[in-house]
Amino acid sequence: MHVKRIVDQKNIRVHIEVLAASEPRLKVVESEKFGSPEPDPDAETFLKLDGKRWGRDIELYVSMIEFIGPLGVAASLLEEVIIPLKESSPEAYIKGIEMLREFDVGEEPAEWRETLDSLEHVQLDDYFQPVDEKRLADFGKDKDK
Repeated sequence: MHVKRIVDQKNIRVHIEVLAASEPRLKVVESEKFGSPEPDPDAETFLKLDGKRWGRDIELYVSMIEFIGPLGVAASLLEEVIIPLKESSPEAYIKGIEMLREFDVGEEPAEWRETLDSLEHVQLDDYFQPVDEKRLADFGKDKDK
C-alpha cells in the first residue's frame, strides 16, 4: 500500500528540497534577495533557479492551505514550480510530478492523478500560446455593423 503525504509545511519543504537535489541549478535559500545571494532578513525560504527566484515562499504555500485547500496548493506548486521545469530541467520535472502524486490532495484524487498523467503529452506551447494579432485588431469591434 502506498502512503500519501499530507500537504503541510514539512512535506512541502521535503518536496522543494528533493527538487533542488535533483537539479544542481535549483537551490533552496533562506533570507536572501530574490535575484542575488545578498542577505534579506525579510525574505523567507524559497527556491532559486540559476540564482533567480523560482516559485513562492514555502511559508506562503503553507498559509494557502487554509484558503484553497491541499488540492489548490498542490496545483499551485504544479503550475508555478514544476511545469516550468519541464523543458529546462526534465529530471527535476519528473521528480516533481512523482512527488506530487504522493500528496494527499483530499478531494478528487482520481482527477488529480488524471491531470498529472495528462502532462506527459503536453508541450509548454500548449499552455502559452501567442495571441493572434488579427484577434487583437478585431477585439471590441461590433460584428453586426
